[in-house]
Amino acid sequence: MSFPQRRAQSTAAEPFTPARPRSLNRQIERRERQRHRIHRRQDVAVGVFVALAALVLGPGLAVVTIGAVLVLLACGLSFAFVRLRGRRSGGRRSRRLDRPR
Repeated sequence: MSFPQRRAQSTAAEPFTPARPRSLNRQIERRERQRHRIHRRQDVAVGVFVALAALVLGPGLAVVTIGAVLVLLACGLSFAFVRLRGRRSGGRRSRRLDRPR
């Protein structure tokens, strides 16, 4: 090998980064693929968990929502009846007279 060939060969790699053997590159690539595989499995597991939680909690939440709407309707009707009763009996004057001093 002549001097110019050696010089060209030595400058091909960067001066401060040691050249890695191919087996080391393969190991690094294998670790990266494994890490991505693990992340994909975790993503799928979280998705399955959320789907199962939605299936289990969904009907229960729907029942609770219906109950809450019924309670709000009952409160609204009660409030409306009190207001109507107050208007029929003469409004605010009758309420003032009913209060004890």
